[in-house]
Amino acid sequence: MNFSGPDLNVPKKIEKTALAVCRPEEVLLAYADYIRNTEETVRIVMEKTQKPKSFFSCNQTEEQPNVLTEKQNLMRIWSQIKSNSFVIDPDQNLKVNANDFKKALNILAFGIYKTGLNSISPIEADGVLEKLLFFSDPNTIEYDELLMKRGMLNYQLGKRDPIFFDKAIFYFRESSKSTYLDKGSVFESRLMIVRSEIRKGQLDPALLELQQLETELYTIDKAYRVTGRGRNDLLEDRKKLLRYILRKKGRYEEADELYVEEDSIL
Repeated sequence: MNFSGPDLNVPKKIEKTALAVCRPEEVLLAYADYIRNTEETVRIVMEKTQKPKSFFSCNQTEEQPNVLTEKQNLMRIWSQIKSNSFVIDPDQNLKVNANDFKKALNILAFGIYKTGLNSISPIEADGVLEKLLFFSDPNTIEYDELLMKRGMLNYQLGKRDPIFFDKAIFYFRESSKSTYLDKGSVFESRLMIVRSEIRKGQLDPALLELQQLETELYTIDKAYRVTGRGRNDLLEDRKKLLRYILRKKGRYEEADELYVEEDSIL
């Protein structure tokens, strides 16, 4: 059923009705449909308004092939939406509203995390985060938080298909450079790089990352001891990961010097 298009009022009405009858999955469906239909509407208008063929181009083929990839075409569509000036109906001067599009993405992302991916596939969820990153301003805490969330999602996807661990490492590496995230989140990003490397069977890069983190331990420990916010879990996680790697590399004496509680670290 076609729930909505470029008009955000449509999914809003569906949201109100769906929540009233306790069917939250229809809310996600409505906003996902709004996003897809908006993209499709922009695509169709872009194709219709392409530059007309010149009369003097008779020696050329009638239709030039689209040499862009699907992702490149999507990014062209997103750029038009983000411009907040793309006209989809000249007669009514109707434009795509970039704020509405991003609002729908945020609602969809929140709903995905709230339902624990029960109503959408992880790949689709990653697509939502990809769009949110595109519509967010770099050098902001929002952008860096999205990088970390996308890293977390790709880490989970990596448990199904190891190819996603490389993507996870990329996003964790980017978020670990943040000057906007708190130090604990930056530290956690680097620990997630270690976990991803371990999952890939790359123990040497994982160990090197942990050794480089050693210089950050005092800063993190001091910061959280002074504020009293906790996050000693980060220090304990590093110790657990280090012990795990040392044992895997046969360095049992060094590993046994690190007392940790036995539980899952990956």
